[in-house]
Amino acid sequence: LQADIKYAQSLAMSKGTWVQVKVNLDPINTYAVKISTQEVDIILPENLISTWEVNTKTTYGVIISATSLKTGENINYNWLGRPYLFMNMNPLYLFPFDEFIALTIGSKTKSVFVTPDTGRVYIP
Repeated sequence: LQADIKYAQSLAMSKGTWVQVKVNLDPINTYAVKISTQEVDIILPENLISTWEVNTKTTYGVIISATSLKTGENINYNWLGRPYLFMNMNPLYLFPFDEFIALTIGSKTKSVFVTPDTGRVYIP
């Protein structure tokens, strides 16, 4: 997940467009990367037939247990690599603080964080 979010930011900057990371919590347990303006699925480089949606539970046995993103909010990178809650350059939609997505396997949980302004992705 961390690498895919970083790739979404790089893709937004290299293509000069909005790129969205959309997360669905348990029981759906998926995340998808899309070019936001057209809602077009991005094709995985290693498999030109698949679209880029990952089911973390069936693929890795990991559930997406929590997120600080509210309903309707996503990670939307603009062409400068800045993260917004919605695909809109309105400063009100900039990340107000680090947003997180928590992944759980068994009794262990790790969170992936995205920072405001720079969009840095990290796991503490």
